[in-house]
Amino acid sequence: MDLDGAVDEATLHRLNKRCDVIFIAVNDLADKSIEALGKIGFSGSNGEKCCIDTESSSGRKAYEEMWKENRRQLHELTSKAKIPLIELTTQSDIQKELPLALKILGKK
Repeated sequence: MDLDGAVDEATLHRLNKRCDVIFIAVNDLADKSIEALGKIGFSGSNGEKCCIDTESSSGRKAYEEMWKENRRQLHELTSKAKIPLIELTTQSDIQKELPLALKILGKK
């Protein structure tokens, strides 16, 4: 979920000028909010580590806020770079929904 520094906006702009670029996010509904599972460790692409106590409501709330912030960053990144974002879930019928989303983008 770590987008900080993972993507260079200038590189995306250059790539998007030369190619058709589309971001496709496939989210697991369980990632939005986490069940009470005890302490869970996460690490970012920069090696930063984080531990969430999912037994506490504040720990689950912190996880949910991190997820929402990640989605906000993703939307901001794609908006700034003028790159379409298709969001699907692991529950999506990808064989139907992805071609439909691509067709809609093609009409814009």
